[in-house]
Amino acid sequence: MGTEEESQTQEAAERSENETSVTAQEESDGSGEQAFEASFTLGETSSVEVSGALISCRGERIADTSNWKVCTVDFRNPILLTRLDMRRLCQRYQAFSDALSPRFSMFLRSDVRTRLVSVKTQLYQDFTQAIPDPSHVALFRLEGLRGVGLCQISVALARGLVDRMLGGHSEPEENDTRSLTEIEATLVQDAIQLALNEWCSQWEDVMPLCASMMGSENSGQFLQTSVKDALMMVASLELKLGGQKHPIQIALPYLTVDPLVEVMRNREKSTQEEVPEKRSKWVPGYEDILIPVSAEWDAFSFTVGDYLTLRAGDILELPKSVLSETQLRLSGRKRFLGEVGIVDDRVAIKITETVEEGPSYE
Repeated sequence: MGTEEESQTQEAAERSENETSVTAQEESDGSGEQAFEASFTLGETSSVEVSGALISCRGERIADTSNWKVCTVDFRNPILLTRLDMRRLCQRYQAFSDALSPRFSMFLRSDVRTRLVSVKTQLYQDFTQAIPDPSHVALFRLEGLRGVGLCQISVALARGLVDRMLGGHSEPEENDTRSLTEIEATLVQDAIQLALNEWCSQWEDVMPLCASMMGSENSGQFLQTSVKDALMMVASLELKLGGQKHPIQIALPYLTVDPLVEVMRNREKSTQEEVPEKRSKWVPGYEDILIPVSAEWDAFSFTVGDYLTLRAGDILELPKSVLSETQLRLSGRKRFLGEVGIVDDRVAIKITETVEEGPSYE
């Protein structure tokens, strides 16, 4: 009897924790607005629709609530990176993946290809719980930055790397779940150090980095390098060794990546600032250079037959409008439009408009 009561009490407590109530009281001025009450569990929030009065965070009443719905928000995993930041990071990791293939190929004297699978943020607890058991997890630190990074590879890939480093060419066995010996773990550290050095070289233009190994673990459940709800930047790669593909994960705490992201943001802002226009320095010797000046009209067109009949003394009548549409060319390049007239018994052109034309090739 006591067991049933305790079970019912526990269920009621869990239900009250997960249940959320939303209420609005009817205003006392008799405006006729209806009060409403809705209760739902956190698992049902994606399908709950808002009905009745809706108040914004500024205290303003929202009249139209037909398009409003309740959605789930995970405040434990905040979005600290913008889309532009993620795009920059993905470009860095893509360059790292492309450069890692030839480095591993030369190091192992075998054809090795790497491919970037994804770059995402993940909670530390979720990342460590998803690590297969057994695995080889290398712990490393970046000089000048806070936090401990993790590089996780499968046991099969670790044995394949060791075999290549010792001159063998056997394929890694996927079903081999034996833990690495101390000698094998030490040799694998050299291969991981090579990958981390290449990762650091991709950030030379942002900040000089140096990775140092701190140790290794064979299971994610023993890792305690960060708090459970710490945000991690996880890059997943795929390494093809021989005929098999193996996953590699490099995880860094957000507090480690944040200084690098901040430097990239500041650099982007500095490049976007307006650069003052640099004017050409005038050389006094240019003032005496002569340039040809010509004026012309676009008068009319006629046929080739009319052209063949032209003789000296023929008169061609031009429309009066061409006088106000005179093109003034400097060194064969049209620069101004003007109007032809007479000033003190001399033909003159009054400039009315400035135009731009490409360079002349006459």
